[in-house]
Amino acid sequence: AEDYAQWVVEDQFVNGIRPDLESAGVLVVPDVHPYELMKLRLLNAGHSALSYVSYLCGHRFVDAAMKDPKVTSYLMGVFAEHTGTLSPVPGVDIPDYIATLIARFSNPYIKDTVQRLAEDGSMKLVTTMRDPAVENLKAGNSTDMFSFTVATWIRYLVGTDENGGVIEIKDPAGADAGLLTMAKEICHAGEPGSTGPGNVSAPTDKALVAQFVTKVFGTEAGGSDQIVDGIFAVLVDICTMGTAARLQSYMDSKA
Repeated sequence: AEDYAQWVVEDQFVNGIRPDLESAGVLVVPDVHPYELMKLRLLNAGHSALSYVSYLCGHRFVDAAMKDPKVTSYLMGVFAEHTGTLSPVPGVDIPDYIATLIARFSNPYIKDTVQRLAEDGSMKLVTTMRDPAVENLKAGNSTDMFSFTVATWIRYLVGTDENGGVIEIKDPAGADAGLLTMAKEICHAGEPGSTGPGNVSAPTDKALVAQFVTKVFGTEAGGSDQIVDGIFAVLVDICTMGTAARLQSYMDSKA
């Protein structure tokens, strides 16, 4: 269990009847949008982002993944990339909020599974990570962590882990859109000569990656060389050296 709670209510009440919610710890604000944005782009995006790298690194529980410094370093990179896209959030210190998220994700008594967080990526990544990526792109900022996350998601959708074990993909919308088939094609899954971790090999068709990104995230992301090149480069690395080694390389670059 956890003792964390955050309840934010917009100050729009009917007939002037306004209960004393503050006495129960509720934050009553004139506009909830900044708080919604913070939750989507940090809490929810953090869950989705860490799920794919964690699963591919062999972690099956979130708290176990958070003990891996490579995963936490990566997650902090995602938070850093998204923080600049947030509106001011009255009454909330963003670094403190992020520290709270790290503590919550690391709670050994929750035992949340990585695979649960990985479900429905075709919908979750659109609602939590697409807009920050497009905003960063327009502002001339880095989209490296978005590209890293999408690359690991594509590799996850291949349906086998890096030891060849079967991954049960739970993403009906993604399956209906043909994303699982596209992921296998991108990573040359099961093809003769595919000797990378989990019987994949380095992608060779960048146009197919761009097609995948466009199908999921729209033309602004799929038409961006910055985003597509980033996804392609990470996929080449994780399909040859493995996700843990690529994460270590990222961690070393930040040291």
